[in-house]
Amino acid sequence: MGLRKRAVARVACVLYAAALLLSPVGASAELSDSEKAQIKGYLLQGRLPTAERVRALLVRPDLSLEDATRALTESIAPVSFQESTGAYLREVVFGGVSPSGRDVLVSAITRALLARADAIYAANPAHRDPHPEAMGELARIYTFLDAELADPGGPGGGSARGAILRSTYDGCVHALADHVKRNAEWLLPAAPVSPAFQRVRAQEEVTLYDMSNDSPTRRVDAAAGLGLAGTRQKLLTERGVLVVDAGIADEARLRRVRELLLRLPPGLVRPGSSRESGPLPPRPSDIEVIDFGDPRPPIHARERIVGVTVPLEWDPSKTGIAAPSEEVEPAPVDLPLFVLAYELSKVAASMVLAERPDLLRLAQGDVQAREAPAGGMTTEERVAGMMAQLLMDAPRTVDLAFSRFLNGRTRTAGLLSDALGVLAALSHGGPSASPPRAGRTVTLGRPRTPASESETEPLEASHVQLAQTGAVASFFLAHRWDVQRDPGGSVVGVLCDGKPVTLSALRSARALTVPRAP
Repeated sequence: MGLRKRAVARVACVLYAAALLLSPVGASAELSDSEKAQIKGYLLQGRLPTAERVRALLVRPDLSLEDATRALTESIAPVSFQESTGAYLREVVFGGVSPSGRDVLVSAITRALLARADAIYAANPAHRDPHPEAMGELARIYTFLDAELADPGGPGGGSARGAILRSTYDGCVHALADHVKRNAEWLLPAAPVSPAFQRVRAQEEVTLYDMSNDSPTRRVDAAAGLGLAGTRQKLLTERGVLVVDAGIADEARLRRVRELLLRLPPGLVRPGSSRESGPLPPRPSDIEVIDFGDPRPPIHARERIVGVTVPLEWDPSKTGIAAPSEEVEPAPVDLPLFVLAYELSKVAASMVLAERPDLLRLAQGDVQAREAPAGGMTTEERVAGMMAQLLMDAPRTVDLAFSRFLNGRTRTAGLLSDALGVLAALSHGGPSASPPRAGRTVTLGRPRTPASESETEPLEASHVQLAQTGAVASFFLAHRWDVQRDPGGSVVGVLCDGKPVTLSALRSARALTVPRAP
């Protein structure tokens, strides 16, 4: 019996020793001061061949994520982040032959860079812009996190993102959300900031959203992490669009943006996904960001960015600006919304006309593309301008086109049918699908009454019929309208309820005493 007990004891000792050898010791292991100094020195020098050594030090099996993060933070946080630093860190993460250890590196680098950003905010007074150099550094940090970590390999993440665990990105998103909370006076989307800092915050918002994994709850989770509320939250959860502005616009302005997006054709801005269907696959036309105040915002995103020249807080009721015209009565213009409708329509027109060469040829004739001066508006831009007018004030746009026809200027009526053709294509399956030729509707817009004339509401053009070219030949909007073209594509007739159009049928049209040339 004694021998048996001693044998059992020996087996227990062996098992205990094996357990000690196999158990993770990262929770207690740390890098030595010498190793930390090596990491810091290599980062400061930025020589790419040394990245392999830094990678080996940080992904040791006996080192915890917390220790790796602490070592990187001690090296990164005190030093200005430059593009050369970003190139070096990218080599640390992706330069190795094997993807082993990338999850630790992505997590640790994200947290270390956010610690550097925290230090920049802490060094600047609240509610005042950081120094321009500091804002430039913040922009570089957020851009690096988006372009190199959230979106490695290009749009959609590429193969590099697939080699990183989803849980790693979830952790990075939580770190970004905590970063927003720590610096709420700058980073909460509703906090008023300067136009200069708006670009910095915009990149931070996009980075958090791009870091988020595709899932049925992605939009909801991202909205919570960003601190979105009210209409800004709805714009992301319903349409997957981040509306970026200086935080000055009130809810009424944001609601107008939402109303416009909700009535846009589904071929342009996709609707929200559901828990049952899951996330929708990305498309070339998908719009992720709408940035008010900059026509070409310097933001990196996984999907399309639309820049709107006019700040969202621009209020037409205070300025009294109206759109002048000789042919129709003037009307107030909500300029931010009109420019937004135009920019979105440019995306749509480019898609549809590229897929429909016959419609493109018609549009080129209607805008006189061959005679256009160098550097002038393209055919797609001219079609987009007409689309924007239809989305904002369709009745007045129809009156304008057909009153010009009565005064000998026939091409605007042709451009109207071209633009309606693009909208019809988007409303029924997108640019590559063949929309039904008759019996469908296209959602346009009109001034809302009796509220302010600068507010708009949906207006449906029904019984839409398409010609072989893809242009709209007939539609119903208060009246039945027919646009007749000759074999060359020129508009030769416009009918209202089956009869030649007259000025009396155009409610907002003005009579011109001298006919204009076509």
